Amino acid sequence: MTSRGRVGSGVLALGLLLIYLLTASSTPSVDASSASLQGWRIATTGSPWLDDLDLDELPVQYTDPPFWTGENASGHLVVYRSPGVTAASTLAYLGQEPDPSGFSIRPASLLAAALAWATVLLVYGAVRRHLAHKGALAVSGVLALGTPVWSVAADAMWPHTLTTLGIAGMAFAASRERWLVAGLMGGIGLTGRLHLSLVIAVLGIGVGFLRRGPSITVLVAATSLPFLLLSAAWSRWLYGQWDPAGGYPQVDAYADRATSQSAVDLLSNHLGLWVSADRGFLTWTPIVIVLVPAVVRSWRHQPDWARMLLLGGVLYTIVQSLMNHFAGGTAFYGYRLTLELLLCSVPVLAFSLGHLGRWATWAAPFVAGLQVGAIALGATFNSVGLPLDAAWTRNAFVTAMVEVPALVVPWALCGVLGLLLVRAASRTPMSTPEQAHQRG
Repeated sequence: MTSRGRVGSGVLALGLLLIYLLTASSTPSVDASSASLQGWRIATTGSPWLDDLDLDELPVQYTDPPFWTGENASGHLVVYRSPGVTAASTLAYLGQEPDPSGFSIRPASLLAAALAWATVLLVYGAVRRHLAHKGALAVSGVLALGTPVWSVAADAMWPHTLTTLGIAGMAFAASRERWLVAGLMGGIGLTGRLHLSLVIAVLGIGVGFLRRGPSITVLVAATSLPFLLLSAAWSRWLYGQWDPAGGYPQVDAYADRATSQSAVDLLSNHLGLWVSADRGFLTWTPIVIVLVPAVVRSWRHQPDWARMLLLGGVLYTIVQSLMNHFAGGTAFYGYRLTLELLLCSVPVLAFSLGHLGRWATWAAPFVAGLQVGAIALGATFNSVGLPLDAAWTRNAFVTAMVEVPALVVPWALCGVLGLLLVRAASRTPMSTPEQAHQRG
């Protein structure tokens, strides 16, 4: 890359950070706000207990549902969230005052925006190993502005802020065969969602098996497993139990939920993660549908780590559907429970670009532009989405289009702009034959 190109890339990166910071939420879902509250309490008092805190004094109020608080094993009032989001939120409030009237969710949201920005940069670094600069820039740009990475992970301190960062870090490290770093980043991710350990296991064991290199598996495990111990120690301190899942139900509770449902209910819930109107992965990210034929054609040429990452993401999503209702709650725009699947899919999708057919070559940039337009509406205006009972039947973006039909015009222009940008950059291929066939 030329020095001019580096300057241009730096300007784009700083511009993205500014967008994320300016659009971070000050009133996010109670899920993210609860973690922020616990982090504020630890940072300002050195103690996690909320026993003497009058929640009514807080400037931000939640009533339906209220903050996710409860008594721990010792009878102390605490917030029940995952270890990672609470610990990360604590960093956002260091040096602040313990006065409840001064509590704000904004610091944690700004930190989440910065972490999501780092996630995008790591993805760029991972795919750049196999794509030309403009191709890698396009992939990371669509990920950054055309998916719920913007409207969810960069909006507030969700568990997905950490899980997506961890997956992006694993991809970056795996693309450079730095397996200790891959395990380390995976460990950071699993503090947000414990079952991200499935993705780590598939990556470490899968690549180790394919390369007949058990040392890869050992290295990944060596730096990821300590985070299970750290999560367990955190839970013991905060909740009085050694469960590394932290404030979430234990494994047997999720197993009971799964076994108590019929096969039809389980299938319906799983499909909801993929195709429901307001929470579907493919509904909000149709570029995946456009790229599927290219993924099939390029599969045997894909880097082994990218294939294992995708398989890990699919396994994670299956388990996710057994543990959670597909809608994932309220007060956010787009989907959130399949953000991990999205990040696990990005390398394979990116490396398939050199195998696009004629129709997909034209359709992909147009669809990507439409995605950016759809996500930008909710991320910029901090839309809270739709209620749970509408997840199968209504879509937040379509609802906005119906209420304000004039929005259709700028949305369509986003698609045209995506097509024009790719056409303008067409002199530089998205990938070279050698890069498309390179194995990681």
